[in-house]
Parts: sequence; structure tokens; C-alpha cells
Amino acid sequence: MKQILWLKTLIWGFISGLLAGLAMLLTMALLRLFLGWPTPTELIFDRIFPLLTVEFFIGSLVRAGGYTPLKLQGVFGALTAQVIVAGLGGVLYAFYLKHRDRRGGLRPIGNSLLDARGLSLIIPGVLVATVLFVALLWPTLLTNYRGFPPGPAHAIASLEMLISFSVCGLGMTLSGKLKTRVFILLPTLPRCLLSSRKRRCFVFPTE
Repeated sequence: MKQILWLKTLIWGFISGLLAGLAMLLTMALLRLFLGWPTPTELIFDRIFPLLTVEFFIGSLVRAGGYTPLKLQGVFGALTAQVIVAGLGGVLYAFYLKHRDRRGGLRPIGNSLLDARGLSLIIPGVLVATVLFVALLWPTLLTNYRGFPPGPAHAIASLEMLISFSVCGLGMTLSGKLKTRVFILLPTLPRCLLSSRKRRCFVFPTE
């Protein structure tokens, strides 16, 4: 029984992390499209490419079949890696909530869409990830597609990462709340289907 619960937590956490990662990528794309803010993927490539040797770069071109296929492989690989990392973060978040529940931590509050139980993990996690990426990508943070000077460009790129990572974290808290509602709703589903208050049963299940 414990193994089944552990597996459910693992699967739900990974799926919620994947969805949060997709929301993060969508946020990055919108900021890039409408505001010209660089994405972390672009900044990572700008940071790594100067460190590659000529021999390695030419060998990669030959294996990929040209520059365009190599670039596409790099972009899709980077995006996939970001979503997978978000999925692993979702697993960590799910087990963190499970651990807090066992210790009698905070329960979900009312009908709020966000699960406040996980904020003590999400907020520090977002801040640490942002600081880490800013430190590693600092030389390339001056990249900007609206022509801002280096100072504002550094601030904009840092803010972009903070916003994107925050969306990912909030997506995980939303998934945690959704999971709680689903688990509360399932045992009462037969009663709700027979009740005259069906809409309230599904929208605001009794906790």
C-alpha cells in the first residue's frame, strides 16, 4: 500500500512539474515575443558557444548534418531539459507536501487556488534558481532585442528569469491544490451525483 501511495505521489508530482514547466516556457515565449526579453535558453547558448573548441563545433556540425539541424537539436534539447527539470522539481514538491502532511503541517486554506503549504519551498527555490542563473549567465545578460544599454538589459534579463521561474513555482502550488481537491472529491462523487447541489460539490467540495 505504501509503495502504491509513493508511486502516485511520484507520478502526480512529475506530471504537475511538467505542466508547470510548459507554463514557464509559454511565459518565456510571450516575454520574448512581445517585449523582446531574452530567454534563458538563448542566454545559455550565448554563454556556452564561446567555450567550445573549433574541433568540437565542426564535429557537431558534421554529425548533425549542418548548422540548421544542429541549432534545432540544441534548441529542442534545451527546452526538453528545462521541462524535465521542472518535472523533477514537481516530484520534489509533491514529496515535500507529503512530508508536511505527515508532520501535521498546514492544510489547504479555504477555496484558494494556490496551496500555501508549499510556499516555504517554492519561494526560496525560485530565488535560489534565479540567483544561480544570473550568476552563471551574467556575461550574456546584456543581450536584449529592444536596444537597451547593458545596465537595464542586465536587470531585464534577471527579471525575466524571476518571472518565468515564479510562474513555474506557482504552477506547482496550483497543481498541489488541484490534487487535494481531486482526492477530496473522489470519495464523495456518488453522493454529489445524486445531490441537488451538484455544482457546489464539484466546485467547492467539502474538506
